[in-house]
Amino acid sequence: MDQDDINIDEQELDAESYTIPWCVSVPKDPDEETVEQGSAMQEKFLKLPEAVKDKLVSHKTGEKIQKIGRNFGFNLFQMSDIARAVRSYYFGELKLEDFSDLFSTELEIDLGKAQEITRMVGEQIINDKSFETAYQVKVKEIPIATALKQYSKLGEQLITTNRIKIRVFPEPVRPSIKNWIDDYYENIGAGEHGSIERGNFLFHGENTKVLSFEDRQKLGMVLKSLDENSPLKINTESEEIIFDKPEGSVETKQFEDSVEYFGNNSNNLEKSRADLQQKNSEFKIQKSEENNESQKTALNFGNMKFSSPQKMTSEKPKNPRFITPIGMSNVRQERNANPSQPPSQTNPKVQGNVVDLRNS
Repeated sequence: MDQDDINIDEQELDAESYTIPWCVSVPKDPDEETVEQGSAMQEKFLKLPEAVKDKLVSHKTGEKIQKIGRNFGFNLFQMSDIARAVRSYYFGELKLEDFSDLFSTELEIDLGKAQEITRMVGEQIINDKSFETAYQVKVKEIPIATALKQYSKLGEQLITTNRIKIRVFPEPVRPSIKNWIDDYYENIGAGEHGSIERGNFLFHGENTKVLSFEDRQKLGMVLKSLDENSPLKINTESEEIIFDKPEGSVETKQFEDSVEYFGNNSNNLEKSRADLQQKNSEFKIQKSEENNESQKTALNFGNMKFSSPQKMTSEKPKNPRFITPIGMSNVRQERNANPSQPPSQTNPKVQGNVVDLRNS
């Protein structure tokens, strides 16, 4: 590869860093973005529907923004204002009808041009339903027990924040689906359980009593599916559960009711504990005999293999927001070394070898 080819690749990556909505910086100057701003962006992004996430990280969206920008002779700094507006729209920070005034001010153009850009963005990006269609194709609704057999990576999905303690392991382990099921069976016993037993575990287990509302709700959905064979949304491409129940849903209301029931009413808890005491005691004796002197790296219940302790440092990027394609860091370093030099106004067509940002 000669130097010209390298320069073209860097230009393409630089263009994407200014036109893909997820990659564009919070302030106009990327070097001024703080860790706090990046963390806030990450939190908002994670709450979005999967199809919207796909749209915001897609190089196709970046290509559309580049095309719109080239029609008006914009440089990359100006195109970044369009990308930033698209992201703000999906974050609920900006309405489509406000785009024209924003573009007129930020891009320093007359209102007529700003309205035309708004129309193009609305038609080509906001109203583009291809991501929703693709999302529907790769999502199935199946019970967790079935899903664990069909998708090997699913059991390793992390569903809560902190590591959890499991008796068969000497140190806390990853809060994965399989490890949580291990903890559930260890405390409650294998087999199906009712809402009283499940609620008691969710609010007063050694590992669960410190969970946030959101983490406890996600774990509750998994355990309910395990007990009642109820379906969960599974992304068959990433092999993960999709936790996107909207506020105000029936499931959320039921869970909020259980918070009040189990979190505040000690009489209900004592009643459920009495019913479970003998069952738990028998199960723990059985588990003690099984695990005797050996420290197992995995624990099997039926056909399910539970995960061993692993580090989680690689599972969350150090930079909480930027999902950087290969080579983009070099471009940023070069830009940082020459802060007075604006990004290239050459807008090459983005090639098909762009790294999938969602899987970085």
